[in-house]
Amino acid sequence: MYSRGNSPSWSKRFFSFFIFCAVLSGICFGLWKLEKKYYFFTDNHEYDLIIDKIARKHNIDPLLIKAVIWRESKFDVLSRGGKGEIGLMQIMPKSATRASVVEDWERATGNKITSEGNLFYPETNIDIGTWYLSKAIKHWPDYKFKEHLALCEYNAGKGNVNKWIRADTSKQIPPLEKDQSILKKVTSRDGNTYDRVIFPSTKLYVQAIMVKYHYYRSLENE
Repeated sequence: MYSRGNSPSWSKRFFSFFIFCAVLSGICFGLWKLEKKYYFFTDNHEYDLIIDKIARKHNIDPLLIKAVIWRESKFDVLSRGGKGEIGLMQIMPKSATRASVVEDWERATGNKITSEGNLFYPETNIDIGTWYLSKAIKHWPDYKFKEHLALCEYNAGKGNVNKWIRADTSKQIPPLEKDQSILKKVTSRDGNTYDRVIFPSTKLYVQAIMVKYHYYRSLENE
């Protein structure tokens, strides 16, 4: 009589299928969490030429600017922030009640923004944001990771960054996350500074941008 050998039982097949589904679900969940936290797979190449031209004009890495745009607006040119921020780099428009980056940019460049609608133009918006970030980097020439501090300034303002740098290092600031391996600590001749950032949202902001920035660099290297 012909023998087909020992075939796996239905219970073993079901168990193997269950394990496979569990592993696949775990992978999908991990990718979903990564996308939810960092919007890691959201990307766009529509503005690459503009970013490259403006970034080089202001002597800053185009990939860093692209990472900032990714974090600020996910490349949505019509994006509006909760506090009125506009466009790709979420530029705050001029206001009668507060100082504005737009006004500083106008004085520095001689250009004029005649209406809020001008800030939706990609080239204008990117130029203002890049000019400000380049200027912010120059605020911290003695710091090894001045780009991190500039990003803190872009998100929370120079006044807050100054306070954090001057903060007493003996004060206990709760860490953002247990694993900080993906983001190097900002260090200077005066000791750690990134650890003194007391806004969790700003730490997350810088962390997300630097992760995306290194991702872009890895793609370029390939």
